[in-house]
Amino acid sequence: MDKKDKAVQGIHPAGVRVWQGFRIASMVADWQRFSEQLGKVFIPATVQQMQPLGLHAYFPLILPDSGFTLPDELALVVYPTQDVYKAATRETVAGRAYGALHGTVFNFSREGDIPHSRSYFPVAWSGDLEDNRPVYLKETAIDWHSGVMRCLVLISRDTGGMTEQLENISVVVNEWLSTPSAGTDNVILQVESDYLLCWEHYSHTATAGLTDLLTAQIQGRVVIDTCAEKVMVKPLFSEPDNGVAPTAGRLMDVRLEE
Repeated sequence: MDKKDKAVQGIHPAGVRVWQGFRIASMVADWQRFSEQLGKVFIPATVQQMQPLGLHAYFPLILPDSGFTLPDELALVVYPTQDVYKAATRETVAGRAYGALHGTVFNFSREGDIPHSRSYFPVAWSGDLEDNRPVYLKETAIDWHSGVMRCLVLISRDTGGMTEQLENISVVVNEWLSTPSAGTDNVILQVESDYLLCWEHYSHTATAGLTDLLTAQIQGRVVIDTCAEKVMVKPLFSEPDNGVAPTAGRLMDVRLEE
């Protein structure tokens, strides 16, 4: 089966890279320059360079400057499989160049006060949450470009952080799974020490789903709860090409113009 066939039939969430980026030290005092660099170079380059190598969908979200309480950027990076991702990023010049591009805007050092940028493939829901590791809730392959993608960023109000609420969050998730929302075809959930990330995909239009239950039943403050807007990017080597508008709080469904 080729990449096009897999895209038509749907992509399993195990092929989705879940990204959290924190800006480099040289941009700590200049969030505006960081966001502009994402909009003018990094975000458009992602689809320009990686879509021809198998990238199916890309959902970046630039967050307002939080002083590193939260990541500076989130993203779901959807590939048909983990093997396609690894081949694209490691076995091609374009993929290796794209990997090197991360270091121009994102911090990967574990030293100092800036959190390190990181990404993981999610694992299947087992009934309980673990701190830091993303999970997917349904064994369902979907077309991530159809329907609606929604992202919730919930920051803890509890002094113990989100980690203290792992058991409560697991209860909410298990109860929802017993009678899931009809319109939700998959969810990727990640809990860090101080915040929760929920990516909920609806097959048609956004309806009441797990996102709403988490907002109502978990102690936290909603930082972002938004649905993706389709944003078109010009092909590589287009002139002029100003990239995309780097608006904080705007979840983008970035696609390459044909």
